[in-house]
Amino acid sequence: MRSIRDKAVTYFEELFEEESFKYTKMYQAVNVFGEQLRRVALEDKRYLAESGLFFNLYAIVGGQLENDKEHKLYMLYPEGNWIEIGQGSPFAIIGNSGYGKPILNRALTYESSLRFAFKTGFLSFDSTRVSANDVGYPIDIAMYHRDSFTMQQYRLQEEDTAQIGQMWASKLKNSIDEIPESWMDAFLPSK
Repeated sequence: MRSIRDKAVTYFEELFEEESFKYTKMYQAVNVFGEQLRRVALEDKRYLAESGLFFNLYAIVGGQLENDKEHKLYMLYPEGNWIEIGQGSPFAIIGNSGYGKPILNRALTYESSLRFAFKTGFLSFDSTRVSANDVGYPIDIAMYHRDSFTMQQYRLQEEDTAQIGQMWASKLKNSIDEIPESWMDAFLPSK
């Protein structure tokens, strides 16, 4: 829920201003963000529930601070706890994931190239987008290159990827046509 996220991020940014950024490892910053999320839960969770809404902010937080040997990526849960994303979890999804997750599960590994991962991620998004009314453009991309201490951000609109989505739909239909049908002969008449 955006209001939860905005409030937690505002509180988190306020701490950076007051405490002059004393964190040297990413997990420390993620812990503090989790504390701010719990603070928002104490303030707003009851009122959201009274309105029939759930307190359910999930966040993916990543980067590299001065004492981190490498960049880190974390998935933060609504309760303020987190997991580190690594070899055992080659991807993380927040939001509606039911339609696109099978594509990621079948294709993505920790060893996948970044280009392959982006293509797979887009196909997962596109499959979810056409099946769920709460998923849509834009696609926001945040890129961090090891030891750069700089984040690059990109935004894709539907017109940027429309041709790829159409190609995916066509290839999917063609792939289904290519699947052998003999296993159905016992219960379906031939064409």
